[in-house]
Amino acid sequence: MRIAIKTSVALVITAIVPIVLFFLIGYLLGLSATFISVLSGKFQAKLDNMLISMIWWVFICIILVGPFSFGHVFLLGLPALLVSWQFRAIRWWSTLIMSFLIGALPSTIYVFFFQDIGWDNRTYFSQNINILSLGITASTAIIMGFFGLSGGLAFWLLWRYWVSPDSSNGRPLSGLRDYTFVARIF
Repeated sequence: MRIAIKTSVALVITAIVPIVLFFLIGYLLGLSATFISVLSGKFQAKLDNMLISMIWWVFICIILVGPFSFGHVFLLGLPALLVSWQFRAIRWWSTLIMSFLIGALPSTIYVFFFQDIGWDNRTYFSQNINILSLGITASTAIIMGFFGLSGGLAFWLLWRYWVSPDSSNGRPLSGLRDYTFVARIF
């Protein structure tokens, strides 16, 4: 039971990592824009307005990014965790590959099939594939994949060093002698 609680906490932290990363990227972009306006001599903002905009940015990150992050982790990551836990295949490379795919595939499929690239009528599932649509789809896959990768890295570090450091449940099966139950079935 203790490993289940630790795994649940690790999954929640895994979902929070992309939200924090999105917040930091937006905050650094806003800070750089402020720095550029100070250097150009056109800085007109008050500290109260900057604090309010930071609070709004936190609110936007939680409301907009949070459901997607938790949805990816619990709707896609949890079944992948259960399958890989059953086969004891939770390794750093498998976790990172799966987390990149979990981050990239759903949003890429959505962007590819539901984007409106043309300036004419909306066409869903029958759009013309052009360079612009492929570029938007590829950039979405890379960006969302790296958000998934950040969460996957956090999960694997938590899994390896906190959830199951000494447990045989978290270790990979070694050798073919552990798979003898398959030979008995056939």
